[in-house]
Amino acid sequence: MQLTEGSYTPDPGAEPGAAAARLLAAWTGMRGNRPAPHRHDLDLRQLKTLLPQLFIAERIAPGQPFSWRLAGTAICQLYRREVTGTGFLADWPAFERGLIERFLRGVTHAQRQALFRLRLRTDRGQLIQAEMIALPLIPRSGRMQVLGGLFIAESTPALVHTAIADVEVVTASFLKPPEGATALSADPLQARRKFHVIAGGLDLS
Repeated sequence: MQLTEGSYTPDPGAEPGAAAARLLAAWTGMRGNRPAPHRHDLDLRQLKTLLPQLFIAERIAPGQPFSWRLAGTAICQLYRREVTGTGFLADWPAFERGLIERFLRGVTHAQRQALFRLRLRTDRGQLIQAEMIALPLIPRSGRMQVLGGLFIAESTPALVHTAIADVEVVTASFLKPPEGATALSADPLQARRKFHVIAGGLDLS
């Protein structure tokens, strides 16, 4: 089912699941007292157990769509194809694509951290609950990059699909800015809203 505008749920109290929280903690350590780390600051040793679920999305110029700069093996297995170098949201329904693009602009331009709950449907009719986190990286040579993770729920049964047929954004939110960090520009989506993290959330470790 393709969502229509307004059918997703903003979730200002969202808290990342265990796997996304580990990525967020590692990212926070690598950024130090800056709004975000540089890509060369990424320490893969800290991220070793998460590497299959990690990605870097990149936009090479303003107005251009994001593409998969790097994608872990688990992400490619989920899509049942190699996605590196292809459009990051190329196969998503129009509303979801526009929504995620707007949030990614908040990640890259305002140095925010975004969290999404997703429901994916396969070509075999299987439903997959997933969580995606998107974290900013300092721009490099004019290219905007996002470090992220795509984690499916542990309760997901064995998958027998050949393609992802549809994606729904169930909730979408910005997380609380890191303590001591200053955003580089106004938040384009939630400039007048303050978010805080509360206990809870789906454990997608």
